[in-house]
Amino acid sequence: MMPRSPALWTFVVLVCAACTRSDRMDGTAIILVMDGVRLEDSLGDDPSSATGGHPQELMPQLWSQLLPEGARASQAWSLGATTTTPAHAAIISGRRQPLATVSADSDVGLYRPQLPSLFEAVRAQLGSTEDEVLLVANTGLVRPVEHSLWPGAQGASWVWVGDENDDPASDDRLVLARLQEKLDETPTKLALVNMHQLDRSGHYGGSSDYLDDLGRVDEPIADLWAWLQDHRDYRDDTSLVLMADHGRHDSSNDDPPWRHHGDSCNGCRRVPALVLGPWAVAGVDGDEPVLLTDIAPTVAAILGVELPWAEGMVMEGLLDAPGPTTSRSGVADMAVAGERVAEIRYGTDPWHRSALWVDGVRLSSPEALGVEAPAMAAEGQQAWVCFRELTLDPEGTETPWLARCLESDDGGASWQDMEPPVERVGPLWRPVLHSGGDGSLLVAWVDNRAGTTDGGAVGADGELHLVVSRYAGGWSSGWLEAGLSYPTDIAAVRSDARLLVAVGAGPEGSAAQHARDIWLGSVELGDAEPQWTAPRSSGLGRQLGFEGAWRLELPALSVGDAGAVNLAAVAQSEDGGHGVMARSDDDGQSWTDATLVDLPYPPFPQIPPVWMDGRAVWACVDVANDEAWFCSAGFGAPPTCVSADSPRVSRMATDQGLHAIVDLGLGAWERHEIED
Repeated sequence: MMPRSPALWTFVVLVCAACTRSDRMDGTAIILVMDGVRLEDSLGDDPSSATGGHPQELMPQLWSQLLPEGARASQAWSLGATTTTPAHAAIISGRRQPLATVSADSDVGLYRPQLPSLFEAVRAQLGSTEDEVLLVANTGLVRPVEHSLWPGAQGASWVWVGDENDDPASDDRLVLARLQEKLDETPTKLALVNMHQLDRSGHYGGSSDYLDDLGRVDEPIADLWAWLQDHRDYRDDTSLVLMADHGRHDSSNDDPPWRHHGDSCNGCRRVPALVLGPWAVAGVDGDEPVLLTDIAPTVAAILGVELPWAEGMVMEGLLDAPGPTTSRSGVADMAVAGERVAEIRYGTDPWHRSALWVDGVRLSSPEALGVEAPAMAAEGQQAWVCFRELTLDPEGTETPWLARCLESDDGGASWQDMEPPVERVGPLWRPVLHSGGDGSLLVAWVDNRAGTTDGGAVGADGELHLVVSRYAGGWSSGWLEAGLSYPTDIAAVRSDARLLVAVGAGPEGSAAQHARDIWLGSVELGDAEPQWTAPRSSGLGRQLGFEGAWRLELPALSVGDAGAVNLAAVAQSEDGGHGVMARSDDDGQSWTDATLVDLPYPPFPQIPPVWMDGRAVWACVDVANDEAWFCSAGFGAPPTCVSADSPRVSRMATDQGLHAIVDLGLGAWERHEIED
């Protein structure tokens, strides 16, 4: 940590907690988001490119009244899609999740985060009622994080801030006023609050509206903190987190340059952050990286609740004494090919949070902050591994995720870097690797560099494609414009001279979040460049009788008897989660034996099934008894289950056996091989 310099902020987190740990159970935490505010226009040290002056001139009350009392993080970052909805999911859950920014009306259906959040932890562990846990906003873009798809989830109370026509309030001061009304009406445990007019003004307002709106909320934010300190229910035990979910472009062809956001530029990635309250180290600048995913575990530590799904770290350097919640540990992710296992393991250094290891050898860059999404393939003595990694570049102009691939020709005894099929990738990039059968490598992936609905938010670079590449001494690639809304969870399987590819995706347009389905395409693997047959919807959602809101995604493919293609997936409907199986004799053009599998427990909402010996395997959760199970089923065969000996599973993989990452105790993840 460093002494406070006159100007050093990006992301604002205001936290005030109870003075004693026992009192924290009665405390309050408020996460206040200044949507789309750049570091350089709020709490940064460098002059604002918008005004040429110090950011203190734009927000004088934050600088004079709040910063002297708080602990500031000088390196705060948004490393996922730099758009509103996925950023809020990361903030409230402590984990980046695949969730697009989709215009949400009064019914967001089942398009919600997959894993439980701080909202649900507070409800379940502190016994809070819905009225005591709030989501307050003047935009529907954040409503999907109200609660998750987790079975039995009890989330927040939605507090809409609109004008007289019920349109979004165009003055963020009304959001703060409505928050104070709710806090005064009912003693509140937790609130996530979004001030969205700041972002709208940046996108669509006049040339000075974004800066003018910053000035309008400066004093009301300071007044809110003063009001909390004087209020009988909040004055000694309130945590306030003031922050941005993402920034804006710091240079672009738009006029003004800050018009938009959504890519990996540092103006979009870097955000403001401040921690206030009895447990904050007043007057200190933390120089370690703070990520959006660090907010939820830090607030969990302050409130004394457990958040084992969080991948972020407790910001111990900004707190006088951290609470009982600890940061995650162990294995974050894995990939398996033959006898080789690649593991991404969590680290304890905030600058280097994860690394990829194979057989005790680290293959990822030692400089990387984050390493994610491994994939492997093997054929004889040849083996390949690909993944994505990100290294912070505070002094640069952008901080992208980059693809890395390595190959081995001695069965994995040694590894050499190879050119990846693409260099810059998105925050959701997870390829599927297959051996080509002739010493070549096949790689399929979703090319979505911005990680957004259709390849880019307003003003963001990038398009959205499905890609299959073949490596045989060099790369040849077949690119297909997807024509889908937010394809994720790619799966692929070889069938004769074709590669069949499946993704979970929605149709283009406003129905995207209400009817996600499995889409299947194929790629011819001749000597020329891979040639696509465009994907088409499986139609299984309707075939299975789903009505209203539903989701069908997380596909797994295998080739069965007589070349039939077997599909397993996870479905979400209004009555919960289901396993799905179907079979196709025409490469996915039509489906037979489509069925909802009678699993004894719902499948984990985020884990694709796997195929083993002609049977599909799902990781399932018994919420009532806090226990996870592995359940398998075949066509015409009932499911059988074995206990995971853990309440949580984060991933499965199979090749010569079933591997799973299980939680051995509140975020202590380890890889197990399942024998039975």
